[in-house]
Amino acid sequence: MDKKFSPYFQELLSYIIKHANSSIAIHDRQMNYLFVSEKYIQEYKISNLDVIGKNHYEVFPDLPQKWREAHKRALKGEIVTGDSDKYIREDGTAEWTDWECRPWYDEDGSIGGIIVYTAMTTRLKKMQSLLMESEALSKTMAEDWDKTFHAMRDGVALLDDNHHIIRANKAFLTAVGREDLSFMSDECFYKEEGKILPDKLCPYHRMKISKCRETAETEINGRVFEIVIDPLFEENGEVKGAVQILSDITEKKRSERVQQVLYNIAKASITYSTIEALLKYVQIELNRILEAENFFVAMYNRERDTIVKIVFSDEKEERRERDAKPTLSGLVIKMKRPLLLTMDEAREIAAKNGMDISKAGHPCEKWLGVPLLIDGEVIGVMVVQSYVNPNAYQERDVKIMELVAHELALTIQRMDIVNNLIDAKDRAEESDRLKSAFLANMSHEIRTPLNGIMGFIQVLKEEQYSEEEKQMYFKQIEKSSERLLCTINNIIDISKIDTGQIRVVKSRTDLNDVIATQFALHKKAVEDVGLKLVMRIESSHPQIIVETDQLLVERILAILISNAIKFTQQGRIEIGCKLVNNRAEVYVSDTGIGIPKERQNAIFERFVQANLDYKRTQEGSGLGLPIVKAYVLALGGEIKVESEPGIGSKFTFIF
Repeated sequence: MDKKFSPYFQELLSYIIKHANSSIAIHDRQMNYLFVSEKYIQEYKISNLDVIGKNHYEVFPDLPQKWREAHKRALKGEIVTGDSDKYIREDGTAEWTDWECRPWYDEDGSIGGIIVYTAMTTRLKKMQSLLMESEALSKTMAEDWDKTFHAMRDGVALLDDNHHIIRANKAFLTAVGREDLSFMSDECFYKEEGKILPDKLCPYHRMKISKCRETAETEINGRVFEIVIDPLFEENGEVKGAVQILSDITEKKRSERVQQVLYNIAKASITYSTIEALLKYVQIELNRILEAENFFVAMYNRERDTIVKIVFSDEKEERRERDAKPTLSGLVIKMKRPLLLTMDEAREIAAKNGMDISKAGHPCEKWLGVPLLIDGEVIGVMVVQSYVNPNAYQERDVKIMELVAHELALTIQRMDIVNNLIDAKDRAEESDRLKSAFLANMSHEIRTPLNGIMGFIQVLKEEQYSEEEKQMYFKQIEKSSERLLCTINNIIDISKIDTGQIRVVKSRTDLNDVIATQFALHKKAVEDVGLKLVMRIESSHPQIIVETDQLLVERILAILISNAIKFTQQGRIEIGCKLVNNRAEVYVSDTGIGIPKERQNAIFERFVQANLDYKRTQEGSGLGLPIVKAYVLALGGEIKVESEPGIGSKFTFIF
């Protein structure tokens, strides 16, 4: 044909060759691979699938000379064939092949290389050999033959030309669930892409047409079998029957599904951005290979000894968080190893560990839990359970769950690291932004009172004022000086904190006296802005003596009261001290603007304020609360805040 093939037709030819049922390899004149069929790769067990471009003799360096000679003859234009030729693999096993080498030609008519067709006939050879030996065996040898035939692991049946089974071994009968050959029939069904196809498409009928080996898969009694049909020929070349071999590939198929599921989960762990979404996908994938309708993953809170379910699907159980100790999940965490239990085994192990099984969740027929481990430490647990099937899970499922749990643990760790990096980046960016605002505010806090002081001094120098007017100006100078001193003190304090120069000198201190002193010092300042200052001291404890640094306590109270004044427009400020569980608690509360919950931790960080948009007449440095926190920690105490926007705030430091 002068007409060239269209690109589509060329692709179609490539597809046909690639998926041909026989082994096909196309080489150039130097015996480099140009194309191979999938059957070729499968039959010759090439470990590296990418052979295109490689030399045939590099792939098979120990190829016998007779094959090399056949290739040379084909490259000279001959068509060289071989029937039932013996081929020795690298591992020493022997295979029987039918083969043909023929040249292929370039457009100019010159030989471009060779095409090698091969078909493994080992099984057929063995069966034909068995049949020939069977005919030659005497009656005294028949029993031994039957023993061998029936001892074969694969199911083997001999079929006549009408597809009737004329002989079958025990493995074949067992596979099809029969005890004898009374079921002989010409019907044959097999599964292809989930569909049951009629007998006209079964491998036997295809074999009669192709006169070569045909294969298929079928599902019998819940198990998957590979069917291999090899023809038996008359002397005239007509098919007189066939050898049918049934190989149980159930475990192989399951292994393939398991590997695919593990691959899908590993791939999903990279693509999903949240652990919740990933775990829902994991449940779907696990359902392909085991019963995972009742599935949950829980994280372990070591401090509280609780487990918190982050994703769960359970037809009986609804609780998300619970104590770890009285649960099977808690035992998995404690023992750091998987548990596979029936209902009776669960009761037994619960009794041994002092657990009340009735409090461990709804009883199930089968329970399987595996730990999530990072560097030998348990961070959580993954569980599947069945409420109806006592055989839902086997030991092999434990290994699968462990592999999935390992992948999940690494993913959770990776997501935590990523989230921590994102949080650190956000905090750094916020810190930079607030630091700029702080520096601008510091400039304002220092220059504003200085300008006031210098301005009033200049006025007093140049003008004559009454004594009353002078006292008013002196009061403003004093107020500006105090504000400037407060700013400088804050800067000095934060510098001491940074350089570790905080000195703690503890002595017996009456906290009620400290409260009373601070009340007296700040009462007028509070009333000057229209607020009320209240002091609360328990009459049952007229003295609350602690070993602490009185100066630091006074500084803490002064900062908290000053903050309360700045952020309270109306109402009152309350200071007090009380004993709670033999611990002293000193507090400052107000009826001010309050602090949003999401900002209550941030306010103790440097350069951070609860509300940067809040406008007030007297600005501050924004360093007060970080100083308070540092001083409280230096005293060995703790500080907490309770606040609600629009209602007020309460700061409590505990000794």
